[in-house]
Amino acid sequence: MADINGPITVRTNRGTFTTGQAGPGRPKGLLNKVTVAVREAALAMVEDPMYRKRLLERLRSGKLAPAVEQMIWAYAFGKPKDTIAIEGRTPFGSSTT
Repeated sequence: MADINGPITVRTNRGTFTTGQAGPGRPKGLLNKVTVAVREAALAMVEDPMYRKRLLERLRSGKLAPAVEQMIWAYAFGKPKDTIAIEGRTPFGSSTT
C-alpha cells in the first residue's frame, strides 16, 4: 500500500515521472472565480428594473426564449432541487413508502 503522506509522483510532458509535492490548490468549497463572476452578472441582470420590464414585454408578446431565460435565473439563484417520489415495492421485497 502506498504512503499517502509521502511525495507525489507526477508525469511530465515528455512522459517521464518526477517526484515532488502538489500545490495548495483551491480550498474545499471555494467557487471558481469565473463561476462567481457569472453568478454576479446573472444576478445583476435579473435584478435590473429595465430587464424585468423587457422580460414582461417578451412574455406578453410570446418572443421569450424559455431555455435562455431559465438558464439566467438558474445562474442567478441556483437550479431548483429536483425531487423524485418512488412508491410501491422494490425488487428486493421491501416497501419504499
